[in-house]
Amino acid sequence: MVTTPVTPTEHVILRRHLYTQVALDDTYKDQSESSTACDVIKRTCQVSPKCVGRQALNYFPVAKTLRGYKWRQWVFADIISGLSVAFIQMPLGLGLGLLASLKPVNGLYTTFFPILVYLFFGTSPHVSMGTNAVIALLTAGLVERETEHLVSALGVNETLSEEELLEYKVGIAAASCFVGGLILLGMGILRLGFITNFLAKSFIGGFTFAAAVHISTSQIVKMLHLKLPMRTGLGKLVLTYIDIFSNIRDVNVADLIVGLICMAVLLAVKLGINERYKHKLTIPIPIELIVVILSTLVSHFAKLNEKFGIVIVGDVPVGIPAPSLPRLESLPRVATDAFVTAILIFALTISLAKLTAKLHDVIIDDNQELVAYGLCQLVGSFFQNFPSCTALPRTMMLSSLGSKSTLNGVTSAVFILLVMLVVGQLFVSLPIAMLAAMIIVAMKDLLLQVMKIRLCFGSLMFLRRLNTEYKILPNIDGLCDDIFCYGLLRQ
Repeated sequence: MVTTPVTPTEHVILRRHLYTQVALDDTYKDQSESSTACDVIKRTCQVSPKCVGRQALNYFPVAKTLRGYKWRQWVFADIISGLSVAFIQMPLGLGLGLLASLKPVNGLYTTFFPILVYLFFGTSPHVSMGTNAVIALLTAGLVERETEHLVSALGVNETLSEEELLEYKVGIAAASCFVGGLILLGMGILRLGFITNFLAKSFIGGFTFAAAVHISTSQIVKMLHLKLPMRTGLGKLVLTYIDIFSNIRDVNVADLIVGLICMAVLLAVKLGINERYKHKLTIPIPIELIVVILSTLVSHFAKLNEKFGIVIVGDVPVGIPAPSLPRLESLPRVATDAFVTAILIFALTISLAKLTAKLHDVIIDDNQELVAYGLCQLVGSFFQNFPSCTALPRTMMLSSLGSKSTLNGVTSAVFILLVMLVVGQLFVSLPIAMLAAMIIVAMKDLLLQVMKIRLCFGSLMFLRRLNTEYKILPNIDGLCDDIFCYGLLRQ
């Protein structure tokens, strides 16, 4: 078989310099042998204005966001998503302030300042820093424990008023916030964001489900208007329900009715309208805000507090609190709790940030996120905040509404600021039972994690054993025991 040669149609011409070995060595000198340690340090640590500017931009992602912001395409989505989240954050902030054993207004402060800080330092357009029920529960355990120590340390003839005890609790919460901020900021500066790869979903799911059970129980007590002894340690949940049924005759029926009506309305709108028609609604109906306004109006004009003894929020301070130092003498006592809370804040927030980043093809920086979370805690600690975190409903809302940047926080912050400066006093007659009902409904998604109990079971067994032997996880015995027992029933 005869083959015809193929005629080349293209040519490649290479032109190279010719070197002898001596000329090559002179032109491209090997610096490894001649360089001293001092020379290497000088080259590595050289600082130029360009390098400083680039590093500054890394720590202030908002500058990069503003430089590449597509105003016509993005601004409407950011305004709508930020405002919608604020409608949820404001009423829940009041309720979670109470859940943290503080004043409702502390929940508003914890909603406002972290939003502002994350706006400048965060990298995820779907993270909304603020109050979180799980973190509020941990804060409540800490402040109640420290308050008990204070009361027991006082002499027989010494007493503190309710207001003084609340101020002490706020100081303890702020101290925890301060220490947690230092931990998270240090982790960010040391580039420890990679540890998120070692956080198991089963650990986070099990912990948050157990916390949701305890949160719901604590709010049932408030909705029934019962005064029960504080339970801690093993069997906490069972003992609490024994106390509830033992004091069932002391239930304020009016509080119970208000709570049940509010729960029914919230669930009806959330499940029957917002969930069912979410693809047709531009924004979800802000039913939490609507119920807060309506229940406040009914409570005020019907004089529910005077006629039926319904517990109300009471005076809500107007304005921004003056900055003040946290209780520095309390820092050693809160350090362990603050460490656990800080790790949980990072785990909960970064997991949701990564989930939404994958959905929307957005790049987030784990280390910068740590810096942002730390600064949220540090700044907030000077303004009577308790530790802040994102929450699943807010993150999912920002994701579904197509938030494009962290600038969605501008409209959220403006709305919360208006409430703090102008509208706050209008919520004096807001029933506590309504806030309790709202928190119980907000636990819906966390409680539904019970369907995944088999995944959480192994992690919770490990947690329980770890805490029994080393006592390094505060206030978690009851949480792990409850899920441990439930897991046995499911097997």
